[in-house]
Amino acid sequence: MTPEILYEDDYILAVDKPTNLIVHQSVDPQRANLLKEFESKNRELFLINRLDKDTSGVILIAKTKESVTIFSNLFSNKEIEKTYVAIVEGEIDFNEKV
Repeated sequence: MTPEILYEDDYILAVDKPTNLIVHQSVDPQRANLLKEFESKNRELFLINRLDKDTSGVILIAKTKESVTIFSNLFSNKEIEKTYVAIVEGEIDFNEKV
């Protein structure tokens, strides 16, 4: 199943990454990964951000080397802010250090 594209222009893709899908090249070349889902023979794509395999959320993918450089600089200079939201079941024990 190909993840849903939430936004696309000439420079980036914003993709809704489901859980249990890796975002980078696996040691096993047959294993599905997010970039492989969208790359074509004529276009190399570049990850702008990553999420763990077990985490769902929005992944940004650059369509050009220039785009990935620009976004990397924006993240480095803290001009882009990431927000994480977690949904939990039950009560959280804030005294527990896990």
